[in-house]
Amino acid sequence: MDKVRNQQRRRAILEATVEIIGREGPGQVTHRAVAAEAGVPLAATTYYFASKESLFNEALRLSVRSDLDELEALARSMSESPASVEAFAHSIASFLASQLRRRRTTVVAQYELVLEAARHSSLRPAARASTAAYTRLCQAMLERIGSGEPAQDAPLLVALMDGLLLDQLSASTAPFDVGRLTDKLRRFIAGLVVASS
Repeated sequence: MDKVRNQQRRRAILEATVEIIGREGPGQVTHRAVAAEAGVPLAATTYYFASKESLFNEALRLSVRSDLDELEALARSMSESPASVEAFAHSIASFLASQLRRRRTTVVAQYELVLEAARHSSLRPAARASTAAYTRLCQAMLERIGSGEPAQDAPLLVALMDGLLLDQLSASTAPFDVGRLTDKLRRFIAGLVVASS
């Protein structure tokens, strides 16, 4: 029972950290603020996370986990059915639109934490590991649709996805139109496949 409670409390602390970062920025993260957001005693935050760096590292890992789960499911579905550039582009467009519709604060927190890694080397391994995981999944999907150089194409696709999300986060316009976004991604992905074949 204690082990389950400890895991729940630890996760609550991490989720609270992600929420504060996404809503107010990393500078607003203190043990006191996290404890209040998580509804746990102040001592619990320092018990599980002695430093802000360890808290940020684990918060970044947690924040990307559901993204990676969704992309892994997409990669599995592509391996089970005929793959096309159009279907792949639509899946990625739907994934990006869903991220901002369901998890906007978490997406903001992810980018905030990656920027923190530019300033604090202790966060870089977690930031690089999350980018590597996205890239690995995109590489598997690009292989499936016929890219001749998926290892070189995948980082470009990940960079495009990041750019699209960042642009949309700072825009005051309506949310992603999945149809238009699919068309843009289709043209980009088709260009990668043709250029590498």
